[in-house]
Amino acid sequence: MGTDDIGKKRKVENKRLRSERKEAKRSVGNRSLIPKILILTEGYSEEIYLKKLVELLSLNTVEVQKSTHTDSDGIVKNAITHAKGSKRAGDEYSFIFCIFDLDTVRNRNFLNTISTYKTGLTEIIPVYSFPCIEIWFILHFEVCTKPFHSKDKKSIGDTVKEYFTKNYVENYSEMNTESIEQLVHLYKRAIHNARQLAAHQTEVDSNNPITTIHNLVILLDNIFNRTNNYMFERTVESFIEAKI
Repeated sequence: MGTDDIGKKRKVENKRLRSERKEAKRSVGNRSLIPKILILTEGYSEEIYLKKLVELLSLNTVEVQKSTHTDSDGIVKNAITHAKGSKRAGDEYSFIFCIFDLDTVRNRNFLNTISTYKTGLTEIIPVYSFPCIEIWFILHFEVCTKPFHSKDKKSIGDTVKEYFTKNYVENYSEMNTESIEQLVHLYKRAIHNARQLAAHQTEVDSNNPITTIHNLVILLDNIFNRTNNYMFERTVESFIEAKI
């Protein structure tokens, strides 16, 4: 084969690859394709809940795992590592969600870390709960607008857990799989209640309590129902971030 033929074949191949990359970006950009998702959690309770939800909805493009870090900036850096790895492998994530509690977050470093990372397709999105994940669990039963505070030797997170166990799931603990998995079938009620909570809290200008986990769960439910709306809808994220 002559040099000219080799050159022509390379041009054709390069044109084909460019076309495929553009099509992939268009598809992911409008979320017409089912997205590949990684969810990184701060703790075990979130991991248990979301794994059960993914199983219930039969979402084979969604992976849930506990992050190797427990601080917000560390979880985001863990997400960046996964994003780079998926890009090298040629199978990029559409979204990587970083779930963490805000009761121990003292600065906006994690947002700065996200803003400095640029990749072709992967969008890294923080998912918040204040004070902690148990607010999302409480929302499976009620719209809880009661503010929480530390008390005596109990942290603010401990007071939320105490409220949840006293009123709803007596045997709850962060490692009690059964007590967490039993909540999952009520996820649609939790979405409804979380929306009401967010609307109330923005009206009274308070983030105690609040969560954005419902926005992630709405996306997962949309994938399950094949609605072709695979965008992550931001609602109160900016409101929450302004208070960090």
